[in-house]
Amino acid sequence: MRDGVRVATRLVTLGVLSALTLILVASLSPGAWACSCAPPGAAEFSFYRAPLAFRGRVASVENLDQRAEPRQLATVDVIETWKGNLSGQVAIHAGGPNGACGVSLRAGDVHVFLLHPEPTGRLSTNGCSLGAGRRVEPLLARFSQDLHAAETAIQAAPGALAPLLARARLLRFWRDHERALAAYRDVAARAPELVEPHTGIARVLAAQGRSDEAAAVLDEARARLGERPELLAVARIARINAGDFADLANVDFRDADLTDVDFSGHDLRGANFTGAFLTRVRFNGSNLRGARFDGTRFAGAYMERADLQDSVFTASIGFPEIRGADLRRARLERVSFPPFQSFRDANLEGATVLESRFVAPLIGDTRLAGARLTSLRITEAFIVNPDFEHTDLRDITFRDARVYRTETGTQGSPLTLHDLRGARLTDVRIE
Repeated sequence: MRDGVRVATRLVTLGVLSALTLILVASLSPGAWACSCAPPGAAEFSFYRAPLAFRGRVASVENLDQRAEPRQLATVDVIETWKGNLSGQVAIHAGGPNGACGVSLRAGDVHVFLLHPEPTGRLSTNGCSLGAGRRVEPLLARFSQDLHAAETAIQAAPGALAPLLARARLLRFWRDHERALAAYRDVAARAPELVEPHTGIARVLAAQGRSDEAAAVLDEARARLGERPELLAVARIARINAGDFADLANVDFRDADLTDVDFSGHDLRGANFTGAFLTRVRFNGSNLRGARFDGTRFAGAYMERADLQDSVFTASIGFPEIRGADLRRARLERVSFPPFQSFRDANLEGATVLESRFVAPLIGDTRLAGARLTSLRITEAFIVNPDFEHTDLRDITFRDARVYRTETGTQGSPLTLHDLRGARLTDVRIE
């Protein structure tokens, strides 16, 4: 079936001009091409991870050497702070070779700075960090609105605990760890009989890698409040962050913040990772049948060769590496896929994928029989050995997709309707 299929041919001149532009820029700026930053889709994670995030205006710049691309020491006026306790002026190191991602600052420039203080307290920025700062502007606007609403609610009900807890939750969600800790501790001091401030403190400490402190907070709370289920649930997460997997079957991973945890080969059937934040977490070869990842933030997760049958990913930010994974009958809805997402050797037979966008995905030897793909925009896809037999494609846009076939040696030919043969096509556009 080819109902509603449209094929648009783009002007060759545009492609030629683009190629010439790339050649010209490369010839004029060889150093810039040596600098490699994270893909644009990862910018928001630069904010989540950064301990300091603020908008600042460069007041003055001092060159620290006489090189063509000198190292710099800039004095920056803090205009607006999202994370960290900063005010007045701060000193930031910058400059250096463009090829090493150095960036020159100029007096009067205004930037969003996402910074990781060195152990000595020194602050530095580079081209990648400033680029990420520009891309997270919409995210920061939302954070500012949410925080303003929370603080307005606190002012409207002085002494009320509910708005104080709402603000603490908000700060923890945005991973503003230090202010979240202060907010939870304030509530715990006001109402020590409440469970949530104690679990909130423990969650933040565990996310910071301070598992021993998290365990101490929970032990003290259990001694005062008893063996409450909420305390036991967070205690299990703290133990997992510390490398203790003894009780995986009973762990509730909702809202967990996990870093550098290796679940490879473990049985996690039906696990619920709703709202979790996963940083460099490995599930390679794990059993994740029926697992849920609703609103999960993937700051580096690996599920290669994992069993993800009947799993659900809804409104997740980022996506794991799934080469060779089994996603039969899985549901992927409104997922913010990162650029260059690979589906190499993955099995998506009978899966549902809808309302998502892909930028430069690799669809290579991917099994799609019986899959339902709906309302997708796929840009600059690399499609290796395409097989869309019995796949349902509905409201799909392929833009600048390229096909590669190992048997015939086809290298980068434009996608055509012939490559989609055997699929059920409704309102499919090839541009």
